[in-house]
Amino acid sequence: MNRWRLAVLMLGTLLLAGCIVGAGTPAHTMGVIKLGVDLPLSGDDAPDGLPAKNAIDLAIRQVGRVCGPSRHPDACFDLQAVSYDDVSQGIHDPAKGAKNVQLLSQDARVLAMIGPLHDSVARSELPVANAARLTMVSPGTTNECLSQEPPDGHCQGLTARLRPSGPNNFFRVVTTQLVEGAAGADLAFRTLGKKRAFVTNDQTSFGLGIATAFNARFVR
Repeated sequence: MNRWRLAVLMLGTLLLAGCIVGAGTPAHTMGVIKLGVDLPLSGDDAPDGLPAKNAIDLAIRQVGRVCGPSRHPDACFDLQAVSYDDVSQGIHDPAKGAKNVQLLSQDARVLAMIGPLHDSVARSELPVANAARLTMVSPGTTNECLSQEPPDGHCQGLTARLRPSGPNNFFRVVTTQLVEGAAGADLAFRTLGKKRAFVTNDQTSFGLGIATAFNARFVR
């Protein structure tokens, strides 16, 4: 099994907390597999990042270690989180995130990473992680250009540029702004029966993306 497939399998185990190693697991292990974590752990975004980190820490404590099908000691590894804060001067910082990913990629025992939460940070981190073949699973990014090139071409090739080595290494557990905005418009028009809507946003990439997708769907 190659490194990327093993990383996705391990992350799926942690995120779903569906495979807790039982009492029959050997006490001896071959070593440590590290899971990188890049989240906003301080400043204004800490209320978002700290709960995510706590959930990751809890999942690792519950899983304990990962083993191959045989449960032989030579096929078991302890799990350990390596967490970095991507905040600088009180707010999430793309440059800080990229530096964190560079540090993670220099440790051969880091198999994959969870994070980041913000689109701008992901845009900065993705090329670094892709070049290092480090799998990323984001619990919060929603910008569609991080993972797909929409038919209208508004991402202008960004999806491919974020992957200089070619193969995809980026996954996420939430949907994109295109889907979120359209779902909001469907709720307003079809479920609530609203014929007119006033839309405003906070001018962040997230807010603008949701508002644009809402408008496009609502006026159809």
